[in-house]
Amino acid sequence: MGATPVITKRGDKTKCIYGRGSPLRGDSFEVGIKEIDLRKGDKLLIFTDGLYEMVLPVEAQLGMMTLRRLISQADKNSPSENLASLIRQLEQTRGDEPLHDDLAIVWIAI
Repeated sequence: MGATPVITKRGDKTKCIYGRGSPLRGDSFEVGIKEIDLRKGDKLLIFTDGLYEMVLPVEAQLGMMTLRRLISQADKNSPSENLASLIRQLEQTRGDEPLHDDLAIVWIAI
C-alpha cells in the first residue's frame, strides 16, 4: 500500500495523482513529494482511503472511478456547496451500509 492519491479537476476532466509515501500506521513513515500543476479555477481534493474504500450495498468498494464521477457531478458551486453535494451523493450511494473506516475530505478551489 502506498500513499492515498489526490484528485485534481480542471474543467470537465478529473485526474488521480499518485505519490510515494506510506500509510499512516506502523513503526515507520515515509513522505514523498509530488509537484502538481494547478491553475486558477482548478479543484484539488484530498481525502483518506476510507472514501474510495467505502463499502457499498452491492458488496463492492466505491473505487476511484466512481469517486471521480461523483466529484464531477458535485462540482457546480462553491467548495463548501460542492462538498455538501458530494457527501449527499456518497450517503445515497452507500445506502444503509455502515462505514468501515474513517472518512475525511478536503475540497480546495484554486
